[in-house]
Amino acid sequence: SCTVTTGPFTNRFVTVTNTTTALPVVCWQSCTNCSTEPPVAQPVTFRVNMSQYTGNVGAMHVSGSFNGWSGTANPMTDGNGDGIYEATVNILPGSHEYKFTMNDWAVQENFSPGGSCTVTTGAFTNRALTVSSAATLPVVCWQSCDECPVAPPATYMVTFKVNMSQYEGTFTNVYVSGTLNNWSGDAWMLTNMGNGIYGGTWSLLEGMYEFKFTVDNWTDQESFEPGTSCTMTTGPFTNRVVSIGSDVTLPTVCWESCADCACAAPVYFTGTVTNTTANVFWVPVEEAVSYRVQYRPVGAARWLVSNVTTTSADLVNLHYGANYEYRVKANCSEYGKKKFFVTSGTPACTTPPTTGVSSTSSSVTINWAPVPDALGYSVQYRQTGLPPFVTLNSPATATSRTITGLMPGTMYDVRVRTRCAAGSTKFGVISRVTTTSGFEQAASVSELSLVPNPAQKTCRIVGVAAGLSTATVLDASGRVVLAQALEVSNELPLHSLGQGVYFIVVEQEGQAPQHLRLVKQ
Repeated sequence: SCTVTTGPFTNRFVTVTNTTTALPVVCWQSCTNCSTEPPVAQPVTFRVNMSQYTGNVGAMHVSGSFNGWSGTANPMTDGNGDGIYEATVNILPGSHEYKFTMNDWAVQENFSPGGSCTVTTGAFTNRALTVSSAATLPVVCWQSCDECPVAPPATYMVTFKVNMSQYEGTFTNVYVSGTLNNWSGDAWMLTNMGNGIYGGTWSLLEGMYEFKFTVDNWTDQESFEPGTSCTMTTGPFTNRVVSIGSDVTLPTVCWESCADCACAAPVYFTGTVTNTTANVFWVPVEEAVSYRVQYRPVGAARWLVSNVTTTSADLVNLHYGANYEYRVKANCSEYGKKKFFVTSGTPACTTPPTTGVSSTSSSVTINWAPVPDALGYSVQYRQTGLPPFVTLNSPATATSRTITGLMPGTMYDVRVRTRCAAGSTKFGVISRVTTTSGFEQAASVSELSLVPNPAQKTCRIVGVAAGLSTATVLDASGRVVLAQALEVSNELPLHSLGQGVYFIVVEQEGQAPQHLRLVKQ
């Protein structure tokens, strides 16, 4: 009140007249006399919203005339992570200027003169503050006199689709009704997309909604039992439920169902059949986009498959004079009932292809593919290099045979042939398989060890405890070839053993037997 500003300078002023005037006593740097009480600093809380700042928010500070425009004296913090930074500073009463800064003045607010919350002094425009008592200032947006504008809530495009092909009544229009449109019966009408499918797309806010499909302004509506997978029950009402958080096309569902409608299986017929091919065809299913045909010789375990998008299929590479069964399904239906046909020609009796062999320590299993019109199968086996073969017969329904009572660690030859009405085929190619030794699993968990291993003349068993103990050496067939008391010596002589794999059983007093695997070179 006692100053005048000329350019960048603000000074006291006095008007001199033709009378003598005594100017009142004033306090230093004040327009009035000094108070008898020294001024008391008041706590002022500054708050700035940085949630819409487009850069990286660094170390925030409030800088002003009350702290010598320091860029580090009064840091601001965001305690709850909402983007609003706060700092409380004790400030003497009076007029002050300030602004919000970042990273020790690396970034600062910039204002144009004339703002409602600013004052311009010379070339500088800063926020203005008058302190008279403790205060919490309103939240302001960075570089603004006002709070940050509230961003409009995000909306997402949601597509609803319902399959009305199995609806049993009559209707004109189909609607979506729910919390998304205040349960209106005619606001959101679905469009007929063909094949009984009705759909529509609307914009929704993020959130969870209850809804159902209705017809003709609530003339009819879906009804669900509580606990249905795609629904929720609120009081007496059970409705569909959906949570929206992104653009989404909801799956097509059948009226009053959580899944799409299942269409009817096609009606199919047998066409031309030759000795190696057969044609099957069917009436098209309106909702279907593809079809699958399964076929196989009668009694076979595995179906053969033909996938098509037409309304017929040619089944090829069939057996002469064989009985076949087949069935057809649409992509939206279950399989229909099995039908049958017989290829022309004399049945071909062929050698069954071997599909695999496996073994245990005392058995070998051979597997083969079935042969149409087989009367049975014959399996032969022998120890490799030791004729003759032993023959075992299996029924026509068999596709495998397990041979038991074999020696461990031994190689065997095995083969199979078909027995047909006109006689038996030749045996197939010999498969060779070695039975397991039976010691592999036990050997892997032994606490003892052999040094060296592989070995030539001798090897030493390491880890044997004091007391009575013995070591028994067996060959791959399980025959004992060496036994020795280890309290005499834990070194085994190997000069009498031939090259190969051996198994050592170590028995120690008061302990379970342990097994080791030795390679003799």
